[in-house]
Amino acid sequence: MRKSRWLFFAAAIVIGLFAGLILGWMITPPKPRTDAALSDLRADYKTDLVLMAAERFALEQDKLAALDQLAAVDGSDPLTLMVNSITYGEGIGLPADESAKIRRLFNALDMGTIEAWREGRSGQ
Repeated sequence: MRKSRWLFFAAAIVIGLFAGLILGWMITPPKPRTDAALSDLRADYKTDLVLMAAERFALEQDKLAALDQLAAVDGSDPLTLMVNSITYGEGIGLPADESAKIRRLFNALDMGTIEAWREGRSGQ
């Protein structure tokens, strides 16, 4: 009698597990978000993306491409995005060399470059 209880209990657990997996994976699978934008990311991920743009700039020295990458993260204002990333990075202890890369990109951007970039974007 005791053995049959444990057998029934184990069978119920296995059946429940398989039923849950079939329901979750086949009948009603989760749907990925389709309206997600890079601007919805948390500050740490945005800082990583700004760092990637700064690292690419360090290799290619292409200011307009760097501004395009930053605009993909947050189209409103790339300069504010970089300042926010530097501030956030200092707050969490971003390594000095990584913070310096973002600062070099920030310092490389002058108003003439930014205006040319904005004009190029409005013409598209």
